Amino acid sequence: MTPDGIVRAAARLYAILAALGGVAILAFVALLISSFGTRGILEPKFFAFIIAPGIAGLVLAPFLWMGKVWAMLLALAIALMLTFLFSPETLLTRVVLPGTTALFAVFTGIRLWLGRA
Repeated sequence: MTPDGIVRAAARLYAILAALGGVAILAFVALLISSFGTRGILEPKFFAFIIAPGIAGLVLAPFLWMGKVWAMLLALAIALMLTFLFSPETLLTRVVLPGTTALFAVFTGIRLWLGRA
């Protein structure tokens, strides 16, 4: 596989993971709303730290698919923010969030390293 093919494959996998992450976050919010109602959900803090990253994952997915470096760096920053916000909560988030962030960092590194070749 050529370096260009590796960059394309990494960008597409990155886009799929970002879109799935955004859908998972928004699905979880929908589950919370259906279970407990909208009380506390529409507060600015909840919107800024939970709903906005979910929407951002979906919005960034097409740009990630095209291999845009700025979108990869923005998605990596969002993944880092969510990791630092939620990783000490449960065993699952201690594994999943840092793992996703590391995977996003690898994809961004592949894009930056092989994209210039």
